Amino acid sequence: MGHDTIRWNLSEDRALRVTHQALIQILRECALKYMPLKELTFVLNNRTRHHRIHSQNKHNNISKYLRIKYGSFLRFLETSDLYNVVKKNDKHYIYLKDESHFTAKELCEFHMHRITVDDEWVMIDEKNIS
Repeated sequence: MGHDTIRWNLSEDRALRVTHQALIQILRECALKYMPLKELTFVLNNRTRHHRIHSQNKHNNISKYLRIKYGSFLRFLETSDLYNVVKKNDKHYIYLKDESHFTAKELCEFHMHRITVDDEWVMIDEKNIS
């Protein structure tokens, strides 16, 4: 993960909710249902620029927040189960997984209520379950 020494104006939960809602909306509006990573980053920053996530302008966009919190925007997308990342000809393309019958808000709610983070594992011994 990235470093976490910067103080943000948004809670992690709120930042993730804003990010996922914007990404879902962007990818649904796209005619091809996928978008190159660089273009997606640009559109995401434009759509979320009204959120004051940091008091300094140099840190005041969602892609910088994700880069600092998760190491990179691509890493954030790869760890989420909402998106498919495909690499073609040295370019990364981002697809929204086909869950079209849900609203953006419902998708965010569904995917944000996770028990563990990807790096954590809970081992259960079936013999000792009572």
